[in-house]
Amino acid sequence: MKIWKKPADHKYIALFEDFGRAKQRGEKISYVVACLAKQYNMSERSVYDIVKRLGNDCKAASL
Repeated sequence: MKIWKKPADHKYIALFEDFGRAKQRGEKISYVVACLAKQYNMSERSVYDIVKRLGNDCKAASL
């Protein structure tokens, strides 16, 4: 399954960076997602989708 990046994803770079920092600190993924959903005023499902999209390698999508 290919996941395509969306042009509007640039708005979520800060969210993705916050996720990465929390993950490096060793925090639980579900806790991080819940906190980010509240902080960015969106659903947890949206946070998971954004992290998944932005976490994929751009080169793989361009092949």
